[in-house]
This record gives sequence, C-alpha cells and structure tokens, in this order.
Amino acid sequence: LRTPPPRHKINYLTSGGFRAVWTVTHLSSSNNDDASEEGEDPRVIMKTNQLRRGWGAYYLDQNRRDILISERAGGPIHHSNLLPVHQYCAFSSIVPFATAGVLGDYVTGKLEKERTLRTAEEQY
Repeated sequence: LRTPPPRHKINYLTSGGFRAVWTVTHLSSSNNDDASEEGEDPRVIMKTNQLRRGWGAYYLDQNRRDILISERAGGPIHHSNLLPVHQYCAFSSIVPFATAGVLGDYVTGKLEKERTLRTAEEQY
C-alpha cells in the first residue's frame, strides 16, 4: 500500500495565556479536487488549548468565551478588525490567516497618529 501525500502542513506559531496557535497550510493536490479557490490564501490559523493547561471545565469555558467573542465580533475580512470563524469544536477553532500585518504594529501606528494630532492641536 502506498501512503498518500500529506494534504496539510502544520507549523507552531506562538501561544498566549491559555491557547496555542498553529498555521495550517493546505497543500495543493495533483487532481485539484479540493484546491483552494484562485487567489484564496491556502493558510488558516488553528487555535487550540495548550497541552500544559489540561482539559478541565475552566479552560473549556475560556475557549468558549474566546470563540464566542470572535464569532459575534468577527465579520467579512475586508470590513472587520476581527476575522470570522471558519470552524469551532470545544478546545479548537479555525480562523483565516491575517495578512494585513501584525496587530501590535497596527495599534502602535494608531496611537502614534493620535499622539501627533493631539500635539498639533495643542500648538494651534
């Protein structure tokens, strides 16, 4: 028996207080049956519970809240600062791969612009 080639490549990205974050890349298949639509990013983000945290009710509730906020606040990629949720299952969720940049850079840029405007207003 021949082992089929892998369909996804998974890489560890980072972790937060209770979640681990992974990139999942869809590898194109030769028959093109389930290849991504043209122009669509083949990467998604998988957020899951950190193994060291365990699987108790407290962390299940933390994950439930995280996904609930994402689901309610998320919207179309071009019209929201929070990305929509593709899938959710107890301790894991799949969301689009953010390509607009790093959140910290976005926040820092916004704060710098506001600080510059306040300084200009104070001078005039």
